[in-house]
Amino acid sequence: MRTYTDCFICFMNLALNIARRTGDDEQREKMILEKVAGLLPTFSLDARPPEMAYIVNNVVREVTGVEDPFEEDKRESNRIALQMAPEVRSLIRTASDPLLSAIEFSIAGNSIDLGANHDLDLDATLREIVEDEMMRIKTEDPSRFRLNELKESLRTSSSLLYLADNAGEIVFDMLLIELIREEYPDLEITVAVRNSPIINDVTMKDAEQIGLTNLVRVISSGSDTAGTLMEMCTPEFRELFYSADTVIGKGQGNFETLSDIDREVFLLFKTKCNAIARYTKSRIGDIMLITSGSDWAH
Repeated sequence: MRTYTDCFICFMNLALNIARRTGDDEQREKMILEKVAGLLPTFSLDARPPEMAYIVNNVVREVTGVEDPFEEDKRESNRIALQMAPEVRSLIRTASDPLLSAIEFSIAGNSIDLGANHDLDLDATLREIVEDEMMRIKTEDPSRFRLNELKESLRTSSSLLYLADNAGEIVFDMLLIELIREEYPDLEITVAVRNSPIINDVTMKDAEQIGLTNLVRVISSGSDTAGTLMEMCTPEFRELFYSADTVIGKGQGNFETLSDIDREVFLLFKTKCNAIARYTKSRIGDIMLITSGSDWAH
């Protein structure tokens, strides 16, 4: 997916959001915004939004010296989600279609986006995910929710690569992965996380905190930005990405970087901004399960 002019406002908001998490210093915040504003004319509309987010994050890191300003919030969102995991697991296991229910919870967990919403109430958001019993997945247009295609791909596959997204929601991803392991016991599953801290995206540290590393193999993709930028990824990851029978990319960042990739990727995310809505012809708030390069694309 390319960058839209709407994204430029998000880049400035992201810079301010990250800066404010590094301490209460308005002059430093102003300096960061000025630096990012000075870079905006160099941002190409042909680039993918996470490429620009990477630059913004590095500006804040260089000015503040803070490596992971979201560390505390990530740890807290993981903690709260883990507390809710038994309840969510029970709802999944008693559903008429457990895999659908697990996917619903996993995509609903994509609401935990501290980069897009710096005022997010973690506890309230997670509670809302659990209390919304059916998750109300909108299926008016089958091209936007390709559950049967995903099920068939899992049924005929011997390997699955799952690209994780944010902290907190990774707990709901773990519950989905648990169920996939049970329903497809011969499937070899690998989860990929970010190489280093970027916004509230999942790193190996988060995977270890929630116990995901005890469930399946977890690797770093090598990508240091939101999503999966192939030019940043390790040779090991790229080989696995192209050889895995099924690839699932979770979250908006993975959609932005993989929507036009040269292999099929199942993309699970929630539409959260006008740029994504325009690109996918969806509405803000829609829950999506689509494939890369399919007929929704421009």
